[in-house]
Amino acid sequence: MKQKNKNSKSSAIISKITTWVVIVIAVVAIIYFVKYLMYSSNYEDTNDAQVESFINPVSARAGGFIKTVLFEEHQKVKQGDTLVILDDREYLQKVKEAEAMLEDTKAQQEILTAGIHSAETSTLINQDQINAAKATLWQQEQDVKRFKNLLEEEAVTLADYEQVKTRYDVAKNNYNATINGLKTGNAKVRELQAKYSSLFAARKRAEALVDLARLNLSYTVITSPYNG
Repeated sequence: MKQKNKNSKSSAIISKITTWVVIVIAVVAIIYFVKYLMYSSNYEDTNDAQVESFINPVSARAGGFIKTVLFEEHQKVKQGDTLVILDDREYLQKVKEAEAMLEDTKAQQEILTAGIHSAETSTLINQDQINAAKATLWQQEQDVKRFKNLLEEEAVTLADYEQVKTRYDVAKNNYNATINGLKTGNAKVRELQAKYSSLFAARKRAEALVDLARLNLSYTVITSPYNG
């Protein structure tokens, strides 16, 4: 009876050892199988095991839904071949908006350019008016001096002198008005030129936005970076 119990215990121990050995072998096999799968997902081997090539991932630089797929799995492609086309409607809209903003800025520049030209022309006219008013004022000033002497000599009446003096005052006011007009015109030119400088910077920003929108649009067409 004792011998029989001893044999039963030995069989149980052997059975447990066998079970653990099987478990260890299974775990090792699973680990190697997982490693093999990971290796296979990144590498391709030829049948003769002489050539090994790394698979280069192709990623999209723009987000969106896929519109068209132009290749099949494991298909050979050349560098520059179109692989995938994304839905580009949103990107097209952004391009149109950026282009519209740029065109609006250009139109404002044209209006300002015309305004500056008109203001500069006005300053030239004001300068001519100043020269004419200055000549008239000088003439009226000479008449006032002459009539003042004549009045002292009682060669003219006070009414005659007052009439000449009135013409002098009118000429002086006209001269001062032309001077103020020139100052206003020059200030207007400077104001428009400042606006043009600001608008020039806005145009540069608008051009940059157009370039960026077009670049993002180009990313909706995904091409192959390599032959393979």
